[in-house]
Amino acid sequence: MTTPVDIDARLFDGHSSRPRAVTLTIDGDTLELRDRDGDVPAEQLARDAFDWQEPLGGGHRSAMLPGERRCEFTTGPALDHFLRACGHRETTVTRWQRSALFAFAALLLVLAGLLAAYRWGLPAAADGLAALVPEHSLQALDRELLASLHASEVLAPSRLPKATIDGMTRLGRGLLASHPGSTLHIRSAPGIGANAFALPGGTIIVTDGLLELADDAREVAAVIGHELGHAQARHGLRQMLQASIVAVTIGLWSGDFDSVLTLAGTVLVGASYSRAFEYEADAFAADRLRRAGLPPSALASVLARLATAGGGDGPRYLSSHPPTPERIRRLQAIEAFGRRESDG
Repeated sequence: MTTPVDIDARLFDGHSSRPRAVTLTIDGDTLELRDRDGDVPAEQLARDAFDWQEPLGGGHRSAMLPGERRCEFTTGPALDHFLRACGHRETTVTRWQRSALFAFAALLLVLAGLLAAYRWGLPAAADGLAALVPEHSLQALDRELLASLHASEVLAPSRLPKATIDGMTRLGRGLLASHPGSTLHIRSAPGIGANAFALPGGTIIVTDGLLELADDAREVAAVIGHELGHAQARHGLRQMLQASIVAVTIGLWSGDFDSVLTLAGTVLVGASYSRAFEYEADAFAADRLRRAGLPPSALASVLARLATAGGGDGPRYLSSHPPTPERIRRLQAIEAFGRRESDG
């Protein structure tokens, strides 16, 4: 003989939003529904009359009854006991939801998915978008970014003598002659020191600090060639698009879109390119230097000087780049290979 099991609930009749307080009793295969106020006669139902809804969190759970009625129960041991008495078996999903182990595993999967999206999905999306941007749009973007960097006082007019600026401008014009749309700008930037970077449309910024540190025009040409390599491969655009995707996502969440352009410019100034990007830009610079009759070792020399000037950590220009000794070794190998080809 089974022992009857009672539970209190709230019954919604499907016609009114006002619930009725009821008590349900399960006794074997019989389910009785009684109005706690005694205003409505008791109702006999089959044990399987309930259509249990999946728990959605919180402190309540619902079950549908014939006639579009709904019973709402308070979750807890009493409901668990009643469900067992009804012979109800929870679905696999519900059991997973109640399992701390499965919850932890789900959290790990979500974190792994986010990490994979950031590590591989975000770069792939940025690469695809970068290939679709026309050159005239990139040049317009350069103008906006340059204005933003000046407005935020990251950049200021160069303080070097006019003769130095004119000489470097002529050098840059010669190096960039075969790359329409690319221009060289010499700027003062005390906050970032000896540095150079390329905007997405081919605008190359070289700071006063870098010109003062370079030993001669060949080293300046080498740095310009390196940054031109980034511009031609759209490394900066790809980097900026990744940052913008993140910024827009944060903006959608926070409602603040005002700093997206400033953030994009800041990312370009301190861009931490991948090793592959840096080696690609180094190889591009070495090729351009050879074509101009200059040794690729000029880039190796200025890299070594930058590392020495910055002590153990290196100046800002090197802080976002791969290890300098490895880059120098690669450049020296490129130059040695070029000499062997010439001798042959």
